[in-house]
Amino acid sequence: MNFASSEHAFDPKYAMLAERAREFVGEPPMSTSGWASKVEPWLAERFVGRGGVPKSDRARSTIVGRLFGEYLGVELGAGVKLHRAYPDGQTHSPTNAFACS
Repeated sequence: MNFASSEHAFDPKYAMLAERAREFVGEPPMSTSGWASKVEPWLAERFVGRGGVPKSDRARSTIVGRLFGEYLGVELGAGVKLHRAYPDGQTHSPTNAFACS
C-alpha cells in the first residue's frame, strides 16, 4: 500500500466519494447546489436536520461544497479527480466536475 492510498484507508467520506466518482465522469460542471440533487442518495443522512426536518437548499449546497473542497485534486481511483473552476471569476459561484486526469 502506498502513501496516497494509506492516507485515505480509514476515511469513510473518501471511500464514499471514490466509490461514486466514476459515475459522474463526463457530467457537465455544476455548482454545489446543482450537485446536491445528484448526490442526495448518498448524502441523505447529512441533508436532514434534527427531528427529520430536511435542510435548506443553501445548507445542502454548503455540505456538498465542504465535502468537495476536501477532495479537490485528490485521486479518487481509476484516475478520477474532482476539479473546481471559477468560470465567471472568483466572486461568482465555482463549478465542480469529476474528470479523468
